[in-house]
Amino acid sequence: MVGSFLTAMSGPYTRQTIENWVADFVGGPELREFEPVAQEFAPEFLVPLLLAGCDARGVEPGELHEDDVRGALVTSVAAVVLPASVRERVPDVCALFLAALEREGRLSGGRAIGLVVRAGRRQYLDAAGAPRAPVRRVAAKISPNDPCPCGSGRKYKKCCRD
Repeated sequence: MVGSFLTAMSGPYTRQTIENWVADFVGGPELREFEPVAQEFAPEFLVPLLLAGCDARGVEPGELHEDDVRGALVTSVAAVVLPASVRERVPDVCALFLAALEREGRLSGGRAIGLVVRAGRRQYLDAAGAPRAPVRRVAAKISPNDPCPCGSGRKYKKCCRD
């Protein structure tokens, strides 16, 4: 089921604690603002997020820092196979989860860590293999017979083309 690719550094107590925290969050009211499919897949990426974060420095879940979670997001969480609609929402769900852990007194600085996770959205999507938006050319394409954009007055093909 969840996290068969995770390292064995986390002990059974750590894993059980994380799974309980995730179950409390998934069963709570905060996650209802997301689509049902995001709610369904939330344990698939929230458990690896915290487990990999704990394994980064060998700490318990309540001692996680921004760097631990940022690294876990682009490695372990990005490796989880998710539908595209869920993948787009992962940073938002993770941030909401971390903020909920802070409100419950389980993770100091959870809201700030959640902001770091949201800021890492592009890195996560790149690591997860999300399709990129096409790059649009800002200016018109320069043809060889157009004046050179450097301002020399010569044709582009005779000036800066090569």
